Amino acid sequence: MLSPSEIMQRRLLRWAIIFILFWAIATWTTHLPTKDIYRSNTYWIQHMRQYQQQIEADPKNAAIPMNFLANAYVDQGKIDLAIQTYKRSIALNPDLPNAYNGLGNIYENRHDYVKALEYFTQSIARGPHQYYFAYINRGYTYFLLSQLDKALEDFNEAAKIDPRYANTYFNLGLVYQRQGNLPRALENYQKAISLAPNDVSNAVIYEKRAEIYKIMGNDKAAQADSNMADYLEIFHHY
Repeated sequence: MLSPSEIMQRRLLRWAIIFILFWAIATWTTHLPTKDIYRSNTYWIQHMRQYQQQIEADPKNAAIPMNFLANAYVDQGKIDLAIQTYKRSIALNPDLPNAYNGLGNIYENRHDYVKALEYFTQSIARGPHQYYFAYINRGYTYFLLSQLDKALEDFNEAAKIDPRYANTYFNLGLVYQRQGNLPRALENYQKAISLAPNDVSNAVIYEKRAEIYKIMGNDKAAQADSNMADYLEIFHHY
């Protein structure tokens, strides 16, 4: 049995190793051209101008660029303007599923789950065999409402449409974990990781899997996943 001071020393050593590894990776990548252009305000400004020019050039057939413009407003935090623009897009093309999905995301973030479900359902009705994002988003809304059977149904439907999308299996894992079906939860978390092994956002998956290993008494596996989550969290913030 380790003493409290020895446990603390081991934790500090672990963090020191993680920091050194992270510093080495960061130093190496500073000599590489950045690909993260999506975080640049200039990128969004340039594309917003492009969308606006497309809208001005052909306002009667501007539903798609108007939807893209609304997405940009969301990313800039201009939510009321995004809502107006999504609705203008729908007015031009009532069969465009993306705009309904965008509105659903806004109302879900506002915790207006009734409106969110309404818009996600309308999105699915207009693209049931292509637009799996709406199934995932509606399923997650059901999950937030603890309607777990409906959540499972939507996530499984999304997996049928695109079985390669990792986030679907993460959401399935959340539902099975909430239901207490730990083996199925582990299975889906592992599937999510295997489909996107280099995704730094996997930290939350490792955290959830560590919770399950802890419950199952597998402390070694729980600690390994916890360490990986810590490492990915640091890398993600970089």
